[in-house]
Amino acid sequence: MRSLFTISAFCFGMAATAQEPNDMIELLRSDLRTERPAIVLANMDLTEDQRKLFMPVFDAFTARMKEHWEARLKLLDDYADAKETLTDKQATSFMKRLFELEREDTAIREEYAEKMTEVLPPTVAARWAQIERRLVKMMELQVANEVPVVPVKE
Repeated sequence: MRSLFTISAFCFGMAATAQEPNDMIELLRSDLRTERPAIVLANMDLTEDQRKLFMPVFDAFTARMKEHWEARLKLLDDYADAKETLTDKQATSFMKRLFELEREDTAIREEYAEKMTEVLPPTVAARWAQIERRLVKMMELQVANEVPVVPVKE
């Protein structure tokens, strides 16, 4: 499967370009909208009939995840703005928001995995879920590498 190489090149290419968290946020916004669908499709190995069934579900998933990622990127943006003067209250709020977004992410993926299984064989749907998770994990790793950890106050 070409996905590991393709995804690695995608994510690590962003690292060379983004120097600040706000730069990373803007890169993620643009790259999620343009590169991600191409990476997924290039690694699905769908037949033409499967592609016709896959695309409407994938497009709906992509639209739903766009809203979700905007919320995740807003959290990163808020953190970037507050990181130097972060209060305990803000830190608690950021953690709650992060965990809620992670739960929402899982719920959306589960919902669309079921929808994929309704139109595609389970092995093909599982392949999609696997590719999506790898892509997300690689992006999360890149973000984690670029976003500074919360400073501890003495």
